[in-house]
Amino acid sequence: MKKMMNDNNVTKKLSFVERLAKYVENNAEYFANLHCLCSGDFHARF
Repeated sequence: MKKMMNDNNVTKKLSFVERLAKYVENNAEYFANLHCLCSGDFHARF
């Protein structure tokens, strides 16, 4: 993933995305289990 430091707004958005990505990465196992639970529940209902 390339970092673009040209525009300050782009940098702010990117840093937010990076923080979000880092958070998701740290909680990847939790999110994976949650996704399986949700999709499993979804398929069970429909």
